[in-house]
Amino acid sequence: MSRIDELASICLTGRLRGFAARPTPDDVERAMGNEYLDVWDKKRRFLRRDYGIVEFHFFRDDAWRCRTVGIQLHRVQNSPHPPSGPELPLLGEGTGRVVWADLARAIQAANGSIPTADSVQGYLRYHFPQAGVEVFVEVPEDCPDDSDDVWSIVITYGDSGVMLAP
Repeated sequence: MSRIDELASICLTGRLRGFAARPTPDDVERAMGNEYLDVWDKKRRFLRRDYGIVEFHFFRDDAWRCRTVGIQLHRVQNSPHPPSGPELPLLGEGTGRVVWADLARAIQAANGSIPTADSVQGYLRYHFPQAGVEVFVEVPEDCPDDSDDVWSIVITYGDSGVMLAP
């Protein structure tokens, strides 16, 4: 599947290919491997597992629960090489930047609708509440509208494991 089609599917469903909702740190390591950086808070109740492009954010209550998954597309936008390793199945095939106009067309081609954007700290945020997904688009002042890059895609899970509106 192409990267654009995979990302459109994530926007519409809130699902990463190969993952159940609310994966545990062990689930993520089994699927993605052990080449990651763990960043903890001081009380060790929050964990960010960073695979480079994809980050999993966990919190611990009675057990570890995934709260959000962030796909940091800005980290590959200037790279002439496709992601390698564990990110490839999640992102689909492709290289370099993801242009919002291309992603929006793919979402519409998959029978999705494009929500109205709001402005958040210099980015446009498109919220897909049915999937618990937010898409952040960088809007440089000196670029035409159709060249805005997707900065990141964030999936948010609710307490029951169902996607949630942030």
